[in-house]
Amino acid sequence: TDEYHGPARGARLLDCEGSPKWRFGEGMGYTAMAVLEPRCVHASLEAGVRLSCRVHNTGARDGSTVVQAYARQPVAERSQPVRRLVAFARVAVEAGDAVEAVLDVPAEALAYTHRDGTRRADPGRFIFFVGQHASDGADEPVEVDIPAAAPGVA
Repeated sequence: TDEYHGPARGARLLDCEGSPKWRFGEGMGYTAMAVLEPRCVHASLEAGVRLSCRVHNTGARDGSTVVQAYARQPVAERSQPVRRLVAFARVAVEAGDAVEAVLDVPAEALAYTHRDGTRRADPGRFIFFVGQHASDGADEPVEVDIPAAAPGVA
């Protein structure tokens, strides 16, 4: 029989577990950081979304990290990515200290091209994941219901 056919076709040729060694956005710093208490400060279709969080340097050295915000819109006219990078900010934190990080998500970052060819953001529920890399933030997602724009506002 041909060894490349059957239910495990190609399975014996895999030499990795199927996940990346380094997640998108993950870097190598000289200290350890923790992103805590993500929350929504403001949300509207016109102005976008402002998120904030505390960044705590749990290491012994001063350092910096890039805090990233990923968005997901579970219900939309068209299928949306599971996560898409919508904002980021570099913050410097002294050893043992914590600072507040603010991430401004522009309304355009929440928009997508609709069937009629227009690019716009839809009102509704958005889920934001705030962390240091693409897989971070799943344990503390920030759910935001963005209302429709006021009449006469584009």
